[in-house]
Amino acid sequence: MARAAGRAVALALVVVVLSGSVGVPVPASGYPVLPIAESDGWLANLSAPDLDPGASGPLHLTLRDRLAVPIESVALRLEVYEYAGIGENASSVGASATSPTFDGPGASGSVEAIDLQTLAPGAALQVPGDRSVLVHVPSGTPSGTFAIRTSLRFLVGSTAYLLESRGFFGASEWANATILVNGTPVLNVSRLGTSGVLPETSVYVNGPSIAPTLYVLLGLSFGLAALGGYLAWRRGPGSSSGARGTEAARSAPSTFGKSRTSEGDLRST
Repeated sequence: MARAAGRAVALALVVVVLSGSVGVPVPASGYPVLPIAESDGWLANLSAPDLDPGASGPLHLTLRDRLAVPIESVALRLEVYEYAGIGENASSVGASATSPTFDGPGASGSVEAIDLQTLAPGAALQVPGDRSVLVHVPSGTPSGTFAIRTSLRFLVGSTAYLLESRGFFGASEWANATILVNGTPVLNVSRLGTSGVLPETSVYVNGPSIAPTLYVLLGLSFGLAALGGYLAWRRGPGSSSGARGTEAARSAPSTFGKSRTSEGDLRST
């Protein structure tokens, strides 16, 4: 269950186009909402590796301009923000000695910044490829899932756009924008105060491996079995070591002595 959460999370919502979402409405925050046809696909192939404590692995993503015009002052941010142990509820995390960190051109602890001057329509930035970003897990990191939220800012002319992932919104704020009163799923971006919504990913940190312990136990079992067989061989009749077992009696001892010549006639010994 925890590993499935360590993969890229696409928003599984049935999108209902509300009257306020058609065209490019501007919410109170000042960020215009992207039309439905241009709201998806900005961030694709987003995934982080499963790692052991003390290990590092590559982050994957594709950033693409979904508009028909170039975008400028592009700023993509990825941030480790939440942790959930196996069977535990998620809790917020910040920069700490046990939180996963990034290692890339724009890395700063638990935040990775990818900045571009411009991105042409349909053009894409590949990671790894055009650049590399590694996720590092400190040796003391506990087993569990560390969620990574994403945000994207850019300009079209003088108009600023902002897209953010689920991790930037509170539970009530998210529910208000994604669930109607009757329980029907919806995505009303204007209620979130952003231009669109991005996917998230997560890093799964593996627990201690039982393989070394298992190998030790198997080795001890085989060793004890070999020792038992060797000791049994040494105690057996005709052992090459000279040890002999107790020889079985050839006949039952006589009640009347060690030997006799005839019935009732005993011979002293």
